[in-house]
Amino acid sequence: MRPVLTSFALLLLAAVPSRAEESYLPLAEGATWTYEIRKVAKVAGFVSAKKEGTATCSCVKLEKVGDVDAWILAWDGEGEDPPSGRIWVQGGVTGVVVAKSDADELWVLPADFDKTECEVEIAGEGGGITVSSKIEKAEEEIEVPAGTFKCRKVTSRVNVGGGVKTERIVWYAKGVGIVKIAKRADVGGGVSADKELVLVKHDPGKSVGGK
Repeated sequence: MRPVLTSFALLLLAAVPSRAEESYLPLAEGATWTYEIRKVAKVAGFVSAKKEGTATCSCVKLEKVGDVDAWILAWDGEGEDPPSGRIWVQGGVTGVVVAKSDADELWVLPADFDKTECEVEIAGEGGGITVSSKIEKAEEEIEVPAGTFKCRKVTSRVNVGGGVKTERIVWYAKGVGIVKIAKRADVGGGVSADKELVLVKHDPGKSVGGK
């Protein structure tokens, strides 16, 4: 069953508009991000990554979510278990707000870049969950097919019940957005599933008003 998530404790972004090159998630009409989906296996200390599909995130339009003007990010892909659905977000220099989601999973993590930790309450069909995020202050250099980028790393953990804890890591780069996503599931203390999305190309689209 696909969850419908709404964030009630929204992170507040700066009221003044920020330039796209300064934003950790620059959002504009027609912007797209294309990712390679990799399945990561760890056996006897060795790590291997196998391509299992592609995913595209498209910035569709602005829409009101309560009092928040949020961009709709539509996720689609092909291959084994690709991302799908829509996530309503705000992005800027100071943080990323997840206003609502009907996606299969939360592929965009909330973050307050002025802090090292933040906590957001999320309501879904199956009940409420808490997304706890840790934000690294220092930038980390990440190499992906699209290039090498200096990123802020955000790690979130969610307890989904039954002894399963999911971990999601997102690397945000100024002027680009999400460069890499890592998904991990921990069952009984051992990693049962690892998946990565790595950026292949980015089209910045156009700002509101066609500029």
